[in-house]
Amino acid sequence: MKQTKKKRLTKWAAAGFWLAVWQAAAMAVGQEVFLVSPVQTLGTLLELLPQAEFWQRIGFSAGRILLGFGRCPVWCWPWPPGAGRGWKPCSRR
Repeated sequence: MKQTKKKRLTKWAAAGFWLAVWQAAAMAVGQEVFLVSPVQTLGTLLELLPQAEFWQRIGFSAGRILLGFGRCPVWCWPWPPGAGRGWKPCSRR
């Protein structure tokens, strides 16, 4: 159990370190257009969470990604079965 605590602490420390690096880089650049800070990112996310349009876009994007994963085995599998061509990666459009 002591080892899992140490692993968890190490992961949190690594995440904190990289967040600090991100924040320092954003402050060094000083231009929101080029590099937004993690604080500003979190603030914007918290503003968007209660908005329905935000969740609609998330759902639309997730749906398209899942359709892309689901389409490949269907479209790329040789037809008719046993045609001898074997499986080929998706290259059809």
